[in-house]
Amino acid sequence: MKNTEANLYVVYDGSALKNNKMDIRELAPALLAIADVFEEANRILNKKDTKISVKVKASFEHGSFGIDLSTAQTFQIFSNFNFIFDDENILKTAAIMSMLGFNIKDGVKGLLHVIKWLKNRKIKKIEIKKNSAKIITDDNDYIKNVEPKTVEFFNNVKIRKSLEQAIAKPLKSEGIESFAFTDSIDKNNPNYFIINKNEGNYFIFQEEEKIISEKRYEAILKIVSISFIEKYK
Repeated sequence: MKNTEANLYVVYDGSALKNNKMDIRELAPALLAIADVFEEANRILNKKDTKISVKVKASFEHGSFGIDLSTAQTFQIFSNFNFIFDDENILKTAAIMSMLGFNIKDGVKGLLHVIKWLKNRKIKKIEIKKNSAKIITDDNDYIKNVEPKTVEFFNNVKIRKSLEQAIAKPLKSEGIESFAFTDSIDKNNPNYFIINKNEGNYFIFQEEEKIISEKRYEAILKIVSISFIEKYK
């Protein structure tokens, strides 16, 4: 078996957490929901070729409640199959984090970026070109450089409801003002993606939500043969 790992640091912040304490009834479902998001995304992208797990490493900042998460991906290689395992087509943990939006440094916008940007607006269409997508709303606003798999994640009920459990529900609690995360902690130059209390409602899943995609591809076609119905020949 082979493993890949990536780290994610999540912070719930607000007056209720000034003593670095958080109600376990809020924390436990939120952490389980984050694990569900990664597991479902990995299932969509890699089928049964890998398994992914999320582990907690306790870490705290004064006046907030921080959780240091480690995501570990295990490549499933079975010795009773006679083939050479090629992991080039397997999307690694870091790529999954990027598509979900938990990677904030690579410039490509994942699911969390899209949900926050949408602000519950309706989507008119999505255009996919090569490895990037453009999402257009009913008011003709748009966001570019979106991960194409974001569309599938956006439409996935389990992922959306898990994000609601991890983000929207804690932010409804009195004294919890924000949800933030980063994939790399730099104390001298902290770089967090922050979702404030008033943005929590954007992450409540609406059953009627659905992205209808319009895909445009550029390709060179070669004519192999031409056939006619005889009477139109």
